[in-house]
Amino acid sequence: LHIDDWPRVELSNGLVEATVALPDPVKGFYRGVRFEHSGMITELNYNGHSYFGINAPEVRNPVGNDHCAGVSDEFFEPLGFDEAEVGQPFLKLGVGLLEKPFAKTYFFGTSYWPVKLFDWQWKIGKDHIDLVQQGALNDWGYEYRKRIVLPEGKAALEVQYTLTNTGKRQLISTQYAHNFVRIDD
Repeated sequence: LHIDDWPRVELSNGLVEATVALPDPVKGFYRGVRFEHSGMITELNYNGHSYFGINAPEVRNPVGNDHCAGVSDEFFEPLGFDEAEVGQPFLKLGVGLLEKPFAKTYFFGTSYWPVKLFDWQWKIGKDHIDLVQQGALNDWGYEYRKRIVLPEGKAALEVQYTLTNTGKRQLISTQYAHNFVRIDD
């Protein structure tokens, strides 16, 4: 397995071209536990310029917390961390179940042990990709949808999100997109 051999899809609307990494727990571009694994844009090109690239390509580590690209999304606060005993799982939206270590407080930069990474499904069009993940732990449950689209006739990129609560407990977490912009590298 070569570090650059990861599944990807090429999108184009005739003006903008994008390379999007497909989530894969074994060969995926990103397999860390800080950011969710779907839709990292490793290349975005328009009019002879590139706007996204691989963060720290010279030391790339697929399980490194910040070894990402393009739009990297994170749900900042996990669910169930405070309630979990040491060694028990807590839920990180968009990622899966992670094991609680001896630490009493959650820190986003820690490489928590993945108990179970939730699967992703996707549908690909020539100018878009739709990604879906479902996950649950105890009374928490969710369905997370992400759509990456290059709108027809526009020099634009749109990322659309839908998070649906499918459990009994309220989902409370801050979501943000870390852009990892690299203009012309």
